[in-house]
Amino acid sequence: MKKILLLTSIALATTPIYAGVLTVSNNTALPGSPGQYTTVQAAVNASFAGDTILVQGSPIEYGETVTVNKTLKLRVPGFTPQSSNGFTASTFIFNIANNSSNTIIEGFSNITITFSNGNPVSNLIIRRNYVGYVNYTACIALNANINGCIVENNIIDAGSWNISIGNA
Repeated sequence: MKKILLLTSIALATTPIYAGVLTVSNNTALPGSPGQYTTVQAAVNASFAGDTILVQGSPIEYGETVTVNKTLKLRVPGFTPQSSNGFTASTFIFNIANNSSNTIIEGFSNITITFSNGNPVSNLIIRRNYVGYVNYTACIALNANINGCIVENNIIDAGSWNISIGNA
């Protein structure tokens, strides 16, 4: 029994673990749509902690509310992309929920980021986004137990809406 347990432990310890890359494109008009998923939420639901989700720019607004409940890297070409046909991935409300520490949100356009109250979220990176109006709201609302959140190189073009630090 000890030999089986030892061999199983060695096999598990030497098995490589790789993070996956999932792709999203809502532009189904393109032949052979370049994404595995047509919504970001579907990709989040199918992903595992540590995965990267690459969102393609599109002439069609995504218009999604996305709940992130695990550690992910969410990336797009940028809010002023030089590639991806010059299209952005726009109009998102990201709700950062429990178990999403170490998540990166990078390159989106017209986003709002909110946090669910609950367990602390730490080491969140919000970078290179254009924060504009989405459903008459525009901000990064740090309103939960947030530790070590980095907000850098974002453009906030939202009038009186901005970065709100509540219980952070």
